[in-house]
Amino acid sequence: MGLTDKFVEALQCTRDIAGNSYLRCLQDSVKTIELASSTDATIKQYVEMLLALASKNNFALNSKATNEFAQILGEAHFYVLCMKKGITLRQVPKTKKRTPDFYCDTGALKMFYEVKTLSVVKGDWGIKNALEDALNARVEIDAQLKSEKRVASAVSVVQPYGDKPYRSGTIYAVIDTLLENARNNIKIEQYANPYTFLVINLCLIPPFRTENCVLCPAYSDFYTNGTNLTGDLWAIAFGRPDTVKHSDTLKCA
Repeated sequence: MGLTDKFVEALQCTRDIAGNSYLRCLQDSVKTIELASSTDATIKQYVEMLLALASKNNFALNSKATNEFAQILGEAHFYVLCMKKGITLRQVPKTKKRTPDFYCDTGALKMFYEVKTLSVVKGDWGIKNALEDALNARVEIDAQLKSEKRVASAVSVVQPYGDKPYRSGTIYAVIDTLLENARNNIKIEQYANPYTFLVINLCLIPPFRTENCVLCPAYSDFYTNGTNLTGDLWAIAFGRPDTVKHSDTLKCA
């Protein structure tokens, strides 16, 4: 059985217990890298690692395995995206010291890339809480059906950014969470070479919006009657600690 089939099987086997919303978001990326593995030995190695994880019992109910799967998938997906653009990446040999994941040698310049898939707030515990919430919702539905209700319903909550966006300005909280999460993933020794870039994958903690405006330092937001907002993707790529951030409820910070 291939990676995509095993991945889908793992999700289906647990959907009546506790659906893993975070894993479901990864299905398209899983298909993409499996297709690429037929022509590239490096991607084939990644697929084998992912298949080993997805083949474990109750994989889709394991918060730690979900995080690990996303990290490996993030590296593989970046490699494939570069490959499709004609950019040849090579893996940096592993040593006792922390090193970047890949490098690209143009002849005149050698550039390094460290790929990080940012996890949800509280990491494994955040994913575990979402799984438990989904399980409680399933139990509630079953209880309603047993009481002979004709229609059963329940609510489960998925909060990759935690509850911070609900306690303060939405965009400000999203940006703050992204930057904090990114900083926690930076290990200085991996950036010894001056041409080293941090590549951030947001498959587990997606952007607040997906329009091109999220790449702007400030834009007039249609959904909040023209309020000036800072693009969350711009902030994580170019923002500094002293940069003014515009928000729907906090004008600046």
